[in-house]
Amino acid sequence: MSRSEKYCLIEVLKTLNPDVSIEIGTYRGGSLQVLSKYSKNVCSIDISEEPQKFLKNKFDNVPDDITQKIFTMCNKEIIEILNILKDSRSDNYRDWSLVIGALKSINLKDESIKFSKKSDKFDINEFENFYENQKELSVGIIFNMAKEDNFIKYKEIRNKYITREEGVNLVNKYDSEFPKRYFQDFLDYTGIKEGEFYETLNKFRPSHLWVKSGINNSTHCADWKLKTSVR
Repeated sequence: MSRSEKYCLIEVLKTLNPDVSIEIGTYRGGSLQVLSKYSKNVCSIDISEEPQKFLKNKFDNVPDDITQKIFTMCNKEIIEILNILKDSRSDNYRDWSLVIGALKSINLKDESIKFSKKSDKFDINEFENFYENQKELSVGIIFNMAKEDNFIKYKEIRNKYITREEGVNLVNKYDSEFPKRYFQDFLDYTGIKEGEFYETLNKFRPSHLWVKSGINNSTHCADWKLKTSVR
């Protein structure tokens, strides 16, 4: 988090004074430090157990069990995604080092070794030394590589972990939800009027996707509907 981003976050938190703040991605606790100071309670969620080790008991209003691993990617899914990467990536030092860093972040050392062994250059001693010193990276690296290497297989794997029916239900439940609770706080903070907000928003509604259906305030979000809904 940059200094300017931290200042902006502080001002937002001062204005809202939230009862609960939820952070996805704890890492080293930089933004968590700010959230903890200006929120009554904080839930910080990470796919790695590492933040739990060095942040435990540092924040009175952050439950330790939540920083640990409430939001956990399914390791089985990640391993399946890993296995569709091209073997040549294990031979390319840059790609290989990125994959190892991503796997290290979720403690999949055995899979790191299996992936590394796809290269004729593999040496267990060199691997151990590199693994120990490599920084943890985002698992998204592996997902992005998989999309490039075999997009069809990638989609097949991802689709196994949520059914279309479940996805449609989630879209229909939350897609049109409007954040009424903090809307006025947002307007006050940005210094714009409600009508101005809707007018600006409506400028970015493509005509091939949206249709005006209501007869209320001409700039209100409720007047607009998607031409095609998710079914």
